[in-house]
Amino acid sequence: MSGESGGEDLESGVRARMPSGIEPRFANRRRGGDSLRPLLPALALIVLTFAAHLPALDGWWTTDDPQILLQAIRNSPAETLVSPAAWRSLSTASFTPLVTLSFELDLALFGLRPLFFHQHQIVSIAVVALLLHVLLQPICRPVEAWLIAAAVAVGPPMALVSESLMIRHYVEGMALALGALVLWRSGDPRRTRPLRDSGAALLYLLAMLAKEVFAPLALLFLADAAIRRAPLRVLALRIVPATLAAAVWLAWRTAMLGSAGGYAAGEVALGSGMVRELAESLWASSPAWALAGACLLMLLGWAVGLLRAPREALLLGAAALVVALLPLAAVAGLPEARYAVVPGMIALVLAGLGFSRLRGREAVAATAALLIVHAVAGWALHRSLDRSGAEMTAEGRYVWELPSGAPPLLAGSPGWYLGGLAELRRIAGGGEAPAFFLSRDALVVGAVEPEEVVRMEGEEPVPARLDPAALVYLLDERRRRDDSIPLRIAVERRDHVVRWNLGPEPGELRWLTLPEYDEYEVAPEGSRRVPAAEGAQGFRVRRVLPDGRWTVSPPLELPLEGEVSWTSPGDDGPSRG
Repeated sequence: MSGESGGEDLESGVRARMPSGIEPRFANRRRGGDSLRPLLPALALIVLTFAAHLPALDGWWTTDDPQILLQAIRNSPAETLVSPAAWRSLSTASFTPLVTLSFELDLALFGLRPLFFHQHQIVSIAVVALLLHVLLQPICRPVEAWLIAAAVAVGPPMALVSESLMIRHYVEGMALALGALVLWRSGDPRRTRPLRDSGAALLYLLAMLAKEVFAPLALLFLADAAIRRAPLRVLALRIVPATLAAAVWLAWRTAMLGSAGGYAAGEVALGSGMVRELAESLWASSPAWALAGACLLMLLGWAVGLLRAPREALLLGAAALVVALLPLAAVAGLPEARYAVVPGMIALVLAGLGFSRLRGREAVAATAALLIVHAVAGWALHRSLDRSGAEMTAEGRYVWELPSGAPPLLAGSPGWYLGGLAELRRIAGGGEAPAFFLSRDALVVGAVEPEEVVRMEGEEPVPARLDPAALVYLLDERRRRDDSIPLRIAVERRDHVVRWNLGPEPGELRWLTLPEYDEYEVAPEGSRRVPAAEGAQGFRVRRVLPDGRWTVSPPLELPLEGEVSWTSPGDDGPSRG
């Protein structure tokens, strides 16, 4: 008998004589490798997340990134958290200090190197996937829990987050919210657990400080308690810490913003049109079959959930619907893609939970199909964002890298972005940036000559002079100037709100910021909440009549607090033009 077979006989004999449920110690030693098996799904999620978002590692600063970096450089963490004046230099509409603190951490560790910022972003997405996997394991079978978490990790919402550093707070807030739900669901729902519920409330508070869209998260606490039939007396005690967290956040936010905040000027109707536009913003670049398959699978998943577990599906679905859609009331109905990140994840998870009610193979097949269509759509969005962001990145690098004497740039990127890069360049010791203009109005009114400017053109944008047709158009526009046209301007800024009264009517009125000549078409009367200014700001107003003639005011200064007015020599009073 060989040593190997003898060892097997010995183990069999010992096992036969052991009491039921007790394993011999040498069996544990022999199966030591099995202890790694629970880690394999987590490792697979991490690897899949990084593989899915590799294109994002080529990213650079875009959109609001420079302004968040500037705030992180100018303010200490304490000022970001508790100084209203310091915070309002970034926003008077929302209070999301954790994104600034997150940028500040990356700056301290890596400096102004966007590669590491994007790596941080992908790590955050992986953390979301891992926490979602943990949250779903008690609800679904292990395979479906993994497939749903993987679909969230690679789908269009996370593809967008990985490419755009400025919306990091969506994914980091999501990680905190999932952590809060994991703590809330742990243990027996029929008993109070002060330590765990306080921990969930703390994570809930941090999620709201990351991004305000997570304020309705407490509704999911209540829905879970109702689904698990927690006694009302126990629920009343358990929800107290979360209620206190919400009260602290609301008071903190109001003190920092000095108002209710938000971007909406009035009531906002959340109709199906806005929801459709938000969905299209993430899925428009996907192949038709992936979009159709995703829509069909979502509807089927929700339907299966309602049929197989109606009570749970209704309670969870109602709470999730409010959590997903209520924050959209604060964004004035703007169909920007980032507003679809949280609703998109919630919709996917609800569909996956519905499919988990099917039998084993059917449930695995359905959730695997969700993963496939979301992976395809996520990759397609990466490709689309790479193309659409090429011009902005090229313009940003022009401002960041070229000497101040380079030709002025006629840009299509936001002034908030290019101006932030120019300021960052000065702070980093790179000197003055080249001049840039943000609309053709700068050329029309004579702020710069058309022959001097360059634009970014081509598939891989490179600087190029304006073509002859554009020059002819601009010269024709200049000939239409008529300074006998009346124009009146009355503008005031009080407590971060700019109000204006312009006229006379009819005519199109354009607000031009200085010195970059960013253009905004404005109504004759209106108001707008703006971030706190670092200094006085300049502007001009251009009035264009229906027959094409136009006039423009001289450069005017908008004070930090106060009023400014100007009347053209041709204006004869309040009559309409």
